[in-house]
Amino acid sequence: MSYDTTKQSIEYTNANQQMKDGDFEMALATLIDFMGVTRANCSDNELHESMAPLYYLYGTTLLYSVEESDDMVANSSAVPIQTTMMQQEDSKAEDDDGRKAGEGGGPTKSFASTVEVPQDNEAEQTKNDEEAAMALQHQEQQEQQAEDLQIAWENLEMARTILVTIMNVGFEDVDKIMDLAQIYNRLGDLQKANRNYAGAIEDYVKCLDVRKRILGNFDRLVADCHYSIGSCCLECASEGAKPMERTGVEALDSVTANQTALSPEEISEYKNRGVAHYLSCARSLAGLIEDLCGETPPPAEEEKESGGSSSAAMQKIRLRVSTLRNPAQQDTISDLKEFLDEIQETIDHSDETQEVMEEHVSKFKAQAEAEAEADANGTTTVSSTSATTTIGFGSDAASKAKVATAVAAPMMMVKKKKKREDTNGGQEEAAPASKKVATTSK
Repeated sequence: MSYDTTKQSIEYTNANQQMKDGDFEMALATLIDFMGVTRANCSDNELHESMAPLYYLYGTTLLYSVEESDDMVANSSAVPIQTTMMQQEDSKAEDDDGRKAGEGGGPTKSFASTVEVPQDNEAEQTKNDEEAAMALQHQEQQEQQAEDLQIAWENLEMARTILVTIMNVGFEDVDKIMDLAQIYNRLGDLQKANRNYAGAIEDYVKCLDVRKRILGNFDRLVADCHYSIGSCCLECASEGAKPMERTGVEALDSVTANQTALSPEEISEYKNRGVAHYLSCARSLAGLIEDLCGETPPPAEEEKESGGSSSAAMQKIRLRVSTLRNPAQQDTISDLKEFLDEIQETIDHSDETQEVMEEHVSKFKAQAEAEAEADANGTTTVSSTSATTTIGFGSDAASKAKVATAVAAPMMMVKKKKKREDTNGGQEEAAPASKKVATTSK
């Protein structure tokens, strides 16, 4: 048994097709059975190279199941991922206040037990009972998602560990390198689903490095990486600013205690980095359009914009491909141009809010310097803003509104799909069935 023979097996092919058809339960059932057979043929060696494709397929299947569930859309808080491989604990999703996610911040006990209901009002009692049942069902779904994400992470990590080991012993093969990139991509997706955006960026960057080395700049997989990184950077800015919006001046004292709290400078840095990756995504997509139309994309170094706003740079990219046509590829070209239009909207919004943020950073620095000088002189300074100041950014309602706008969540470019096309250079995918990790059961 080897890595390649596993991927070429009938069982693996069937599981992958079941995943593409949306039959996640059957795909996982097929994988669990084949994992047992494969492990037995490898003397129960869970780190044998023939197990890596199965770990990947199983992990990515569970993740697709969570991503595409209606509950994930409604889930407003992260599910903790255990960072020790094989550690199985019943994780529960809680928000920053220690309350259950998706329940309006309310307690987990029955709604009916906390509401005074007239005995003669059976309709109201029935309604309260239904609300309590729905709350309990939602809690159970949250716990199931926590378990699924944990299992998905463990299987993807096992696949990554095996492939990295293969590379470290001197074996290198383009297909396996691309498979490793896809594993990093799915690990990034998992971290993003768990709202660990900084961790997602790290995995996406690893995926991007590999794909650019193999595919070059003008490839859809490379564009997807840039988009994912850009999206997570803007999410980091949005999440990092929430504590400041909530607590005002005191937020600066909580930055070290609350790991999601960011200073105005850090928020601005994330936004700039996010926009830069959106532009790189647009250049990749524009290069694809030019290639489909028989044109030669300009070298990356010639395409760097000097001066001007990001919005203007994006407009120039779109203008370059606006008149390109190829009747045989018109549907694909139209889709790519629509993506460029959506990126333009995101960058336009970011440029506007970045100006506000830079103004806020300047005011913050000036206030910090004044306070530092006052401390050195043993005097007390009075802020020029009123008691309702938000991090020294101004006291009026308009200023607060600008801060909220500056960290608005980014628009998503690609919607989730039930069925997955094989766009990963041969790397297949899959999702849930029985919930025990194949890596922990013999």
